[in-house]
Amino acid sequence: MTDLGATGYGPRSRLLFNGDEEKYELWEVKFMGHLRLQKLHEVLTATTPDPENNARVYAELVQLLDDTSLSLVIREAKDDGKKAIKILREYYMGTSKPRIISLYTELTSLKMEGNESVTDYLIKAEKAATSLKSANEVIIDSLLVAMVLKGLPHSYKTFATVVTQREKEWTFMEFKVQLRSYEETEKACKPHKKTGPIDPPAREGFKYAITFVDDYSGVIMVYFLKHKSDTVAATERFLADSAPYGHDKKIRTDNGTEFTSAEFRSLLVKNCIKHEFSAPYSPHQNGTAERSWRTLFEMARCMLLGAKLPKKLWKYALRTAAYIRNRCYNPRTGKTPFEIMTGEKPNLKNMKIFGSLCYAYVQEKKKLDARCERGVFVGYDNQSPAYLVYLPEQDNLKRVRCVKFSQEQGVTNDAVEEYARPVPETEDKHSEEDEEDHNIKEERGENQDTKQERVSKEGREERRYPERLRTKPGHLEDYILDDDDEISAAKYSVDYCYHVADIPRTYEEAVSSPEHQLWYGAMKEEVNALNENDTYELVPLPEGKTVIGGKWVYAVKLGPNNTEKHKARYVAKGYSQVKDVDYGETFSPTARHTSIRMLMQLATQEGMKTGEVQRTDEVLRVTVSS
Repeated sequence: MTDLGATGYGPRSRLLFNGDEEKYELWEVKFMGHLRLQKLHEVLTATTPDPENNARVYAELVQLLDDTSLSLVIREAKDDGKKAIKILREYYMGTSKPRIISLYTELTSLKMEGNESVTDYLIKAEKAATSLKSANEVIIDSLLVAMVLKGLPHSYKTFATVVTQREKEWTFMEFKVQLRSYEETEKACKPHKKTGPIDPPAREGFKYAITFVDDYSGVIMVYFLKHKSDTVAATERFLADSAPYGHDKKIRTDNGTEFTSAEFRSLLVKNCIKHEFSAPYSPHQNGTAERSWRTLFEMARCMLLGAKLPKKLWKYALRTAAYIRNRCYNPRTGKTPFEIMTGEKPNLKNMKIFGSLCYAYVQEKKKLDARCERGVFVGYDNQSPAYLVYLPEQDNLKRVRCVKFSQEQGVTNDAVEEYARPVPETEDKHSEEDEEDHNIKEERGENQDTKQERVSKEGREERRYPERLRTKPGHLEDYILDDDDEISAAKYSVDYCYHVADIPRTYEEAVSSPEHQLWYGAMKEEVNALNENDTYELVPLPEGKTVIGGKWVYAVKLGPNNTEKHKARYVAKGYSQVKDVDYGETFSPTARHTSIRMLMQLATQEGMKTGEVQRTDEVLRVTVSS
């Protein structure tokens, strides 16, 4: 059931004041109307109001104020409705010097954020100006325009120059219209760049590439041409692809013949697009497209070289480079180009490393045929949610939805080479008869070489970085060491795994395990250490607070002569703490190596004996602030 106000015309919540300074004047008008319906309006106009009615006005008022506003009147004007209204009016609509300074500071510190639109920025400026005008301050249009221009980002520098150089000043209304128009123009401007011929041609025969770059969002769209005359067709495809996201208003190109042709101009006129040219031999005037094109080619070159793929796949490397760039964060806009263009955040779950080894699912197969083909990932399909997989053995490219990637094996330069490389026949390089005069050092060197060769063959596809060459120290040259693989095998034996699995994780597991007496002794030793070091103090629990829990942590460590030592630690559940509520700062005091070396040097200079002591407990003697 709706809670109606005393007037019966609607819920009282409509009269609530939320502390918004700009809405106070309107709220006061509504409140006056409410008092008139209650026949209490004379309290605010009378020289000496009736005490009972004055108290009723105060009671009505306090029910409609937020906590901040209520704190202003609760002490200064208790049960005095007339005085309470006066205090609120002075606070929210007064002309005191501190308030005026605060409002001017807000106006002069205006700044357009990276992801903020011009409309939102102008609304913020108008709110600041309205607050000053309500305080009887005169704000002329030229001052407001100057404050708005000061807060615009660097990309609006051209617009600011035009405004400041005008002979006739704009009114603020005219200024808003022009600023919004400039924003739309910046969004619609598409720098345009074509390059080629590229040697060698792509595997489909493409020799040229053309890019369209959105000045505002930074989106890059790439199209490929077999001949220069295909420029018009590529531009038509671009206009069709960008149509769902807005109308293109301006295109900027160089003076190439493919852009000055009548057919290209006719296409732009047909779509109501303004055509701009850079000056002859002035590529820097189309710098956005030039810089983007250089970035794409550098990325494509690195990806092809890193994957050791043939140059004829440059088309897919360029397309993948553009795909990645469109999903990279842009600090100027505060978003990715893809998000600005489409309004949706990009999904990065399908991002894969270009040139990765992958296995593509085979659709047409028989019972005993392989279910997948081994290939190389070379990009994403533009027209469907599929991956592009290059099959070196067939020199074919497929669009596949179901693909299994093996990125941990690195970029697949070996994958491409292994298709054409025959399996080498192994030769027995060891003679059946060993010479008796071979010394132990030579045999040891051969064993090490054989071991390193075996490791390099096994880890060639698993490592993406060079393996560190391990050599024995000089003082072990007279010894023959066991194989590291044998040591690792012994370490990770079945018995070792069973031993690790026996370590309890909870108190219940510890007291019910076959080694419960050893664990009980370890826990008793930990409790005695906590008591001896006065690590805690029993105090009453503060009201409204909860106790931070604790848990036991168990471990088995090797002591002298490889004897096992059962250890137990009681720790607090720190993850349940709330910063600035349960604690201020947390850190672990540690000793610097410099300090330890200094102590060792002092001991040496003073002729003191040094030794090592191992403690069974670690307690930091520091004061914990609450």
